Amino acid sequence: MGQVRQSAAVSVALIIPAAGSGRRLELAVTKALAPIDGVPMLRMSVGCFLEAPGLAEIIVTAPHGRSEAFAEALEGVSMGQVGLRVVPGGATRQESVRLALEALESDAEIVCVHDAARPVVSQRTVAEVIAAAADSGAATAAVRPVDSVRIQRGAEGDAGRDAAALSTASGAGRGLPAAATVAVDRDKVWLVQTPQAFSRELLEAAHREARATGRSATDDAALVEAAGTAVTVVETVGDNPKVTRASDLELVRSLCSAGRSGQERR
Repeated sequence: MGQVRQSAAVSVALIIPAAGSGRRLELAVTKALAPIDGVPMLRMSVGCFLEAPGLAEIIVTAPHGRSEAFAEALEGVSMGQVGLRVVPGGATRQESVRLALEALESDAEIVCVHDAARPVVSQRTVAEVIAAAADSGAATAAVRPVDSVRIQRGAEGDAGRDAAALSTASGAGRGLPAAATVAVDRDKVWLVQTPQAFSRELLEAAHREARATGRSATDDAALVEAAGTAVTVVETVGDNPKVTRASDLELVRSLCSAGRSGQERR
């Protein structure tokens, strides 16, 4: 796969938003505490960053009233001199990241955001995303789709305009009714994942602008891009599934049983 791209030494703060309830998993515990081979998923996700270059601080956001349980789940995690703290999260992922930004105590230049529900990301992907952000200001892990892709034509908003532009560019969808779907060249599509990393200044400014304007987005890359900064895409190395449903949890458990957890994969 080649050498991991290195950048000039920068200090990095890691934010892990984990305040979601995970109702679709139908578990007796909060999603981030779901056991994988007897280890809470949150603990595994933190472990994926044990060798992250320049790591100075970790902030985990917890659901209301669950901070103590999260701290117990992380007790004994060895991060050397890196500070590891749990803070209350917000009602949305976006609000949780903003609250974590406000809780940072280090002078980290780069802020990395990673879903607690992606507990097997490779350390190589982590290093590549941080290096790309140090170079360009903003970066995200992502993968190409393996399935064919279709977008609903005539949908409102940016997604609809993008769909029309892509279908016109590819020659697809001519003569179809507005409600039909059109094929999109999957080589032009990326499925966005985490980790995502940003210049701290850019990410804080994007969240301030979003709060002032009422803008919302499903991830921080979209917020930063909406604020005017292009986001570099880094292709994910290895598996990086997100646990949303019970089948996802079983997939992650099978990957770990095969000895391919994020702590072991490079």
